[in-house]
Amino acid sequence: MVFFIRCLAAVCASLSTFWAPHVFAAKPSLVVEVLPIVSIEKPVVEFHEIANVYAPRELRKSISQLKVSIPSALVARDVFVDRELEDIISGKLEEKGVAFYEVLGPSRVLNRKRVTIDKDRLRKAAAEYLYEYFKDNYPSIKIRGYQPTLSGVVIQDNIDMRVIRMDKPYSSHCVWADVDDRVYRECFDVRVMAEVFLADRDIKIDEQLKPLDVKNVLIDVAALKHGTLTHSDLAEGVLVNHDMQRDQPIFKDSVRKRSPVSRSSTVELVSQVGAVSIVTQAVALDDGEIGEKVRVKMEHSEVELVGVVKESNIVLVSRGSI
Repeated sequence: MVFFIRCLAAVCASLSTFWAPHVFAAKPSLVVEVLPIVSIEKPVVEFHEIANVYAPRELRKSISQLKVSIPSALVARDVFVDRELEDIISGKLEEKGVAFYEVLGPSRVLNRKRVTIDKDRLRKAAAEYLYEYFKDNYPSIKIRGYQPTLSGVVIQDNIDMRVIRMDKPYSSHCVWADVDDRVYRECFDVRVMAEVFLADRDIKIDEQLKPLDVKNVLIDVAALKHGTLTHSDLAEGVLVNHDMQRDQPIFKDSVRKRSPVSRSSTVELVSQVGAVSIVTQAVALDDGEIGEKVRVKMEHSEVELVGVVKESNIVLVSRGSI
């Protein structure tokens, strides 16, 4: 009888240890936040640990909640990759970056054995899973910072892992681990750094932007929601739309392409009278491509005329207008 009681006590003690709340309690997490990428340069993805963000939930319930905030087509398919991510990497997307989705339903693995895995092992395994996911699926993304080293951490066959993008409470990525019909998640903070142009001096409206006026800086682009300037833009020539201060990021909508005739620039007005060409100077009031009509104002006069852009800084006006 005493032997039976001792055996029962040992079994209870082992069960209490297995179900101890610290094993899968609210554990330090990493949050994945998808940030806009606004440079055509290769983005740099950094992993950063933060703590206590998500509590465990049942996967089926969370999938149901996801249907509210993302298109139902994402749930209907096993894997959906947002094509915008490819555009970001190739530099085609200039407004706002959207990362990938991978949405999987509840595990189909049945009759699994019970697994004991502590929070540190689960976090490291999840980190390795997401790291490999980025590296394998998007090799053009450079990953730095959090480099997980497992050193003996093994993901058992009966632990299913998947990557899911959450829209609430904010855009994030989590690695979900399905262990013994219970689901836990480890999340990662991905900060996207990009090399962008900043103004290297105070720049006035309608000035032509030159390479010496800007500098390249690697910054956190989380707050930048507009496309930034590229090297090709500078080569083509752009004009500033508004006054800019030193160290201010230069957005796509802060500049405009330099036209054959640019607003506020001095142009030559040409009026043909028979075989005689009358030429005078004026100030352009509009931007204009070749063949387009633009308004001009005579120098030292308030008179406005309308002419047609013939070539760079040359505008034709009707006979006798000058």
